[in-house]
Amino acid sequence: MDLNSTNPAPPFQNLVLSACLGLCLLLMGREAGAQGIGMQTQIPAAEYSALVDLYNATSGPVWTDSSGWLNPQAVSWHGVTVTGGHVTHLVLGWNHLSGTIPDSLAELLQLQTIDLSINGLYGAIPDSLGNLSQLTELDLTGNQLSGNIPGTLGNLSRLQGLALFDNQLTGDIPDSLGNLSQLQGLELWDNQLSGRIPDSLGNLLQVQILNINYNQLTGPIPESLGNLAQAQYIDLSDNQLTGGISASLGHLSQLQALKLSYNQLTGSIPGSLADLLNLQDLEIGSNQLDGSIPDNLGNLHQLTFLILSANQLSGSIPDSLGNLSRLQDLDLCNAAEFSRLMES
Repeated sequence: MDLNSTNPAPPFQNLVLSACLGLCLLLMGREAGAQGIGMQTQIPAAEYSALVDLYNATSGPVWTDSSGWLNPQAVSWHGVTVTGGHVTHLVLGWNHLSGTIPDSLAELLQLQTIDLSINGLYGAIPDSLGNLSQLTELDLTGNQLSGNIPGTLGNLSRLQGLALFDNQLTGDIPDSLGNLSQLQGLELWDNQLSGRIPDSLGNLLQVQILNINYNQLTGPIPESLGNLAQAQYIDLSDNQLTGGISASLGHLSQLQALKLSYNQLTGSIPGSLADLLNLQDLEIGSNQLDGSIPDNLGNLHQLTFLILSANQLSGSIPDSLGNLSRLQDLDLCNAAEFSRLMES
């Protein structure tokens, strides 16, 4: 054997060396790729700047989770979804944001979702959010936002969900919200809203949830609410509404809950409510209703809650209420001079 001769490496050794080299190149490529697709290079400069503004305006350093934020090379930032080179979803609920919503948030023109719920935001809702034409969900609930609901939100023609409850909003409900033809949920409860319920809300033909209780709303229940054919849940309780219960509400064949308690409603209980055959919850207590309980309420076989207490109703308890086999809560206390009850 010639010890000075150069022998070629065994075939398997060449294969191992080749595989190791390939793996190293792959890892180097991935690292370089990651550095090349950081947030700053994924989205337009105006969108990047808007995210930075939001971070700075809402005490970003004390957020519960601020992973990636303000690192331009970070591939992802907590709560931010990028699709097709634009920010499309901003979900920072329950994240300890504290401060005001910057006007520049409206630079995120491709946003479909804004969820800043259950934080410590205060100040006004920017009018500029009405420019976000792609928005389908806007959730600002559980903050300390004040001022009026911007009328510009009525420009959001694709909006399906608008949730502003549990804030300190004041003023009227804008008529323009009636332009939101795709809206399925409108939740404005637990604010300090005043004025009348706009007739225009009757144009929300896709709405399933209408919840505006715990405010200071006045005036009558609009007849137009009888147009909400898809409505399943309507809560107007704990306001200062006056006038009668609109008979048009009996048109809402999909309705499962109707809550009108703690207002100043007068007149009789319309018999048309007996047409709501899917109704499970009817709460109209603590008003100034008079007259008798309609016999045909016994047709509401899905009812589990029937609250008529604290009114000025008179007469006897209709036998038909005995047909309501699913009732779990029947409250007629102080509702009437029920002779049959007295006799028993």
